[in-house]
Amino acid sequence: MDRHVLTVTIDCAARPCVPDHYSLVSHQLGATIAWDRNRQRDALYVSSKGDILGTRLRRELTRNHVPVLNARVIDHLLLYQGQIPEEWRRRRIHFWGTIYNHKIEDGRLAVRYLWWDHADHRWRDGVNWIGNLFTWETPVAIFSRGGH
Repeated sequence: MDRHVLTVTIDCAARPCVPDHYSLVSHQLGATIAWDRNRQRDALYVSSKGDILGTRLRRELTRNHVPVLNARVIDHLLLYQGQIPEEWRRRRIHFWGTIYNHKIEDGRLAVRYLWWDHADHRWRDGVNWIGNLFTWETPVAIFSRGGH
């Protein structure tokens, strides 16, 4: 898929990839969304409280009905990396619409994120514990106003 293609569709209702040693806890089903990397580049949520523990951030996202993106978007973007906004390279973008549980360390909930690997010049995904601190550098990916 060409990076010049403006809009593609992503099926957010499909089952996401589940990393090794994790199980799926929750997956906010979405419809098929229209993804436009230009509209999405600024569609990031950072708590107005500044640095915040992920457990508190999760409650804030729910309480404020923040339209978070789920891990199906990561799965799509890893396949079509030209659709990822260039502006995201400086941060680790988290997708809170899908929550995982570590099978070995039961009870440790986590979310997946995208990060730019400068050495290999490509995007990768990672997993971050919800109990960690979330900052400006670890924003939440949300639906853009014009992107769904």
